[in-house]
Amino acid sequence: MSFNATLDNAAINRLSKEGKYDYAGELKKYTDWSTAPNFISKLVCSPPEEPNIAFERVVNAPMDFVLTNFVTNEEIASGDAATSKHEFVTLGQVLKTQDGVVEITTGVEWDEKEKSLKRMFRSTEIDIPTSLCIYGYGGWVKTTDLGDDKTKWEHGVNQHATLAHPLCCCCCCLCWNKIGGLFLHMRLDDVEKKFAAAPKGGASMERE
Repeated sequence: MSFNATLDNAAINRLSKEGKYDYAGELKKYTDWSTAPNFISKLVCSPPEEPNIAFERVVNAPMDFVLTNFVTNEEIASGDAATSKHEFVTLGQVLKTQDGVVEITTGVEWDEKEKSLKRMFRSTEIDIPTSLCIYGYGGWVKTTDLGDDKTKWEHGVNQHATLAHPLCCCCCCLCWNKIGGLFLHMRLDDVEKKFAAAPKGGASMERE
């Protein structure tokens, strides 16, 4: 059955306060959040409807395999089980990625007819070294099962890059959004390689 579920602001604020830092309390100190310390990410980034990293592509792997292997996640808090269409796609779920970014799943949309799954999310905490490159992001990823072990991946994220950090020259920092997009494509390339190398059948759907 299709559904479209989203968190209200009160729920988002509650989840953010359960993390390592009191994000809401800390952010009240700043009128210009870009000056906030790197370990604090703006909870409500610019509208995800206005992404500065956007692309779509067909990935040569099944949808569940793509969602499981795109990035390594650690679950910090489970969400609403009734909205779960994948172990890492549940409304209200809090995940920490392999990049040291804590994300809240703020919306889940499932289209039964199209076999498409859309996850909306916002970052709340970013560890070093990722925090040297970005302050935070918000956006969505939509995956559609095309059959024949193919998945359509649609990506729209509004990422807030830092202006400079000690590892690179400033001119490079102006390109973080483009660089971020390239890294996302590289990860999808890796997913395709993993699936091609995996034994076919039930084992192929597991994380390697």
